[in-house]
Amino acid sequence: MMDLKTAAEFIRQLGATPSQAELVEYSATCGNSLNFDQLKELLALSMYPKEDAAYLQKVLVSLSKDQEKIEFPHFEYIMANYGEPMTAEELAAVKSIVFGNNNVLTCGELAAKVA
Repeated sequence: MMDLKTAAEFIRQLGATPSQAELVEYSATCGNSLNFDQLKELLALSMYPKEDAAYLQKVLVSLSKDQEKIEFPHFEYIMANYGEPMTAEELAAVKSIVFGNNNVLTCGELAAKVA
């Protein structure tokens, strides 16, 4: 276990940039002590604060097969190999919510939906 102040100092040393507002919100939501999994979550939340649609589109373009679109099976592959592995239920929810009836989205469309 680590207190939030020490955790904030530690993740800043790793390159993250948590704002004071984010730390206050985290404290109100999760308390002032963190276990290792919570520390990783706070680090992930603070690491790339500028993840907007344009940033995500660049990432998706670099991961797509043709630098233009992402097919759902390829999205599954990306998540399994480069992202957070998802359960079958989570993948079904993503397909339903994000991809809908489409099996293919342009990188821009996908970025806009998940940003």
